[in-house]
Amino acid sequence: MKIEVAVSARSKCRFCGLNVSKGEVRAAHQWHKSKPMGYAHLACLAAFDEEGQPIVKLPVSELDETIKTFEEALEDASFEAKRDQIHQALENARVLKSSASAASSTGG
Repeated sequence: MKIEVAVSARSKCRFCGLNVSKGEVRAAHQWHKSKPMGYAHLACLAAFDEEGQPIVKLPVSELDETIKTFEEALEDASFEAKRDQIHQALENARVLKSSASAASSTGG
């Protein structure tokens, strides 16, 4: 997975189906080995429902990689203008990981 700025508005988010706007930070990832690279809004990777409950859209096994990717993007000077968006996605991913870990330890 890598974090990048969309150079056009042609890519669609894998999760919500909406276009990723030109200039918006997106995650690029090969979601399936037999399919080409796909994209997602950062907020859609680590999302919460209306009641504030986490929605884990990524396999729990990929949350560590996602967190690491977000942390690396925060250190990249080319993302300076998008720092708040990436930071929020990182915090959401950490909460999702914590929730997933708690659920697996309680058998839920």
